Amino acid sequence: MKHLQATRSFEDYPGVEQVTNSELLELDCDVLVPAATENQINSQNADKIKCKVLAEGANGPTTAAADQILHEKGVFVVPDILANAGA
Repeated sequence: MKHLQATRSFEDYPGVEQVTNSELLELDCDVLVPAATENQINSQNADKIKCKVLAEGANGPTTAAADQILHEKGVFVVPDILANAGA
């Protein structure tokens, strides 16, 4: 908290490994929840996605081409209409 208060950021926090937004989507994990913007998972990066379950927290974070690639890889996709429907 001291670092955050002093710098107003976690950037350059000592002793951690920095990852880009693209690299974050490609980390090995059980569940991935892209929850920010549309088309983040597309035909260019879908083959690099390493999750078992992808729960679409954003509206349309996965393109149609990426959906096909993920299906072929055996990734279970919870579509945005179900994953982010709520109050």
